[in-house]
Amino acid sequence: PCPRVLGIDEHFFTRKQGYATTFVDLKNHKVFDVKLGRSESSLRRYLRALEGRDKVQVVVMDMSETYRRIAKRYFPEATIVADRFHVVRLINQHFLKVWQQYDPEGRKNRGLISLMRRHQWHLSDEQHANLMVYLAEYPVLQTLYVVKQKLIRLMLLKTLTAQRAKKKLPRYVKLLEQLQD
Repeated sequence: PCPRVLGIDEHFFTRKQGYATTFVDLKNHKVFDVKLGRSESSLRRYLRALEGRDKVQVVVMDMSETYRRIAKRYFPEATIVADRFHVVRLINQHFLKVWQQYDPEGRKNRGLISLMRRHQWHLSDEQHANLMVYLAEYPVLQTLYVVKQKLIRLMLLKTLTAQRAKKKLPRYVKLLEQLQD
């Protein structure tokens, strides 16, 4: 039967056959199934016949409209959750977009782009120091960078239980509210 906590993701398979959709049992950390295609039409027959799909409680996936539609239609009882990789990517994309507004020239510097995209804990001391010198010229960006790093750190916590998340959430909401001031 279908796992209760189901991960859905796409992967490029081959040039000839295109993409495949991987279904993962996230409770047991095992691949449940792999099917060619990523569109609803290519997965429809498989999904309709999937035993136990009505028992799926959580579907973890990227934020594509296609997979969201599939999850709502074929796993109607499940809560849809965006996977952390895609949430982190979204945080980075928004940060880079704001950076473009504050310093269009800085966005043309490949070395600087590389530093801005990396997780802070992957920077050498020298790289971190150089980045801080640059950010000191743009206090708004410096604040956003710090918030971005904190949000990403939260998203990447692998031991984040629902209880710990509830405890940490008010602090992050407050952090985001301060950005509006």
